[in-house]
Amino acid sequence: SNIFSIDIIQTGARNFLFISITPLGCSPSILSSKTGIKDNDGCLQSYNEASYTHGIKLLAQIEKLRREYPVARFSFLDYYGAYKHILENKATFGIHLTPSIFY
Repeated sequence: SNIFSIDIIQTGARNFLFISITPLGCSPSILSSKTGIKDNDGCLQSYNEASYTHGIKLLAQIEKLRREYPVARFSFLDYYGAYKHILENKATFGIHLTPSIFY
């Protein structure tokens, strides 16, 4: 596991928050400077796949830490999932544009 986390646990820390990244393929800076296949939301698919994979791997590491250190609490904030939920339910949130509309 992560030596940094182990050192912090040994000093007494018990609560940890790990945050995933948003779908990078929806980022204005990526959309304005890169090209590629876009998904239904107008985001670059390959970048979103990389962002999603990052979250899956991060969660796997968190689960490993949970097993190894049951005395500590490891929380996961899924920014990727929340962002995609909003994009996939735009009308519910009053959004009528996709990220690619600006580029």
